[in-house]
Amino acid sequence: MNFTSHIFFGRKKYFTLIELLVVIAIIAILAAMLLPALNQAKEKAREAVCTGNLKQIHVSFMLYIDDQKYFPPESYPQWTEALDDNGYSPVPTDPASVNPRDYRMQCPTFIIRKKLGRSYLYNATNFNGIYQKLPDKAYPQTVLLTESGVDWGWAYTWNGHLPFGTQPQVSQGTHGKLGVNVLFVDGHVELIPSINLTHAMFTGIKD
Repeated sequence: MNFTSHIFFGRKKYFTLIELLVVIAIIAILAAMLLPALNQAKEKAREAVCTGNLKQIHVSFMLYIDDQKYFPPESYPQWTEALDDNGYSPVPTDPASVNPRDYRMQCPTFIIRKKLGRSYLYNATNFNGIYQKLPDKAYPQTVLLTESGVDWGWAYTWNGHLPFGTQPQVSQGTHGKLGVNVLFVDGHVELIPSINLTHAMFTGIKD
């Protein structure tokens, strides 16, 4: 018995220009909808790393205080050296002080913005803030560290510890519009919009 094979050739169908443009437009719309959410998720992840850094630095401060009985004074060259040089911090808190640079104690957003030096500012200058205070004399809700807003991370806050606006050293918003991470004396970290920082947070005096 002979079998005859029949092969059918169909016409290939191509996208028309209009259809192609519609597909591209849909992809562009989806990307525009998803990218902001993705960027926000990435920033939240960087903020979480920054929070972890601050909590680790707080442990280093507590080790220093346990031995020295007070917060590092302003007269020390920098607060980072007070911790690093005396062995209270296992990782340098200022990458500029080591070669090769070690950025593990730096805010990831600070690094992405190509800022150098310290990510964090210590609330002790001009005999204000927590300058050489005993731990039990410092109000728990007083700022210990906050995030730097200058290209080279200065060591200390500025202008008598006033809130942002007259406080040029503090970042206006390290983590986008979310604000800045603030480490308080009692060890907790809060993400606070810079405009919500108050004089009392830096002086330890209740409003």
